[in-house]
Amino acid sequence: MGFRYRSRFIEVKAFGAQRMGGIGFGNGRGAGPQVDLLLVPENCMPVLDQMVRWVYADATRVQGSKHYCLFTCEKAKAAAMGGAVRGKQNNLRISALEQNLVDWAELATQIQQFLLAGESKAAVG
Repeated sequence: MGFRYRSRFIEVKAFGAQRMGGIGFGNGRGAGPQVDLLLVPENCMPVLDQMVRWVYADATRVQGSKHYCLFTCEKAKAAAMGGAVRGKQNNLRISALEQNLVDWAELATQIQQFLLAGESKAAVG
């Protein structure tokens, strides 16, 4: 019996009002793996979206309220202020993520669904 393995990655970004309206990703020089993810050609984005999710956590909201968002690389790319660019500090627009906020229980369910997606098909025999 053979098994097919799938990799899953989660990139977490926490917002504590460091920058009004945005949350940084990559380094201040527009480099790093987060920037690399968002600069892949459009035809590669569906493959990334099967393996990578981003989590936005808004630490400025009241505990127990909806303040988490799980989203794809495609959504992250769309939320990047001015697009993801090398050579500058990149930021995600918080306004692009706020409409999909969920509480902790729903986030845990969404993460579990993402991590286990396709597992029933993983066993080959």
